[in-house]
Amino acid sequence: RAGIIFIPTTYYHNSWWLAHLSPSFRDFFDAVPKFIYMHCAPQGYKLECLAACSAVSLVITGAVRTLPHMFSTAYESLVVQGECLVVEDAAEKRNALHLLLRKYTPEHLDRGYAYAERALEHTTVLRLCISTWCGKAHLARS
Repeated sequence: RAGIIFIPTTYYHNSWWLAHLSPSFRDFFDAVPKFIYMHCAPQGYKLECLAACSAVSLVITGAVRTLPHMFSTAYESLVVQGECLVVEDAAEKRNALHLLLRKYTPEHLDRGYAYAERALEHTTVLRLCISTWCGKAHLARS
């Protein structure tokens, strides 16, 4: 049985389909394919679940808006499955945190890199190795 982690935004890499989505999805990309990085506290329920079973599903949604006049919703949705592991290598952890900083705080990178360095040993970084993914979108024009 796969566990389920729902994270509305995170850092993920690669795939032709994803590259053609709106900027809300494209902004997550980097050169390394097939990984999603996340960070969390060094203990908690998520890590307990991952210790018991590293097979996960991740749901990412974006560009969600209701279309009342059409009785519908515009959205982009992606479901990813794979194995989620704790990153032990300090260089990979640092790189993953830098990727997140470049996405969320590009105007404060120097301060962000310094903060990430101080927080490195107290932050858990997770790498989801993507085995399968599927997505769909309803991008209404009006």
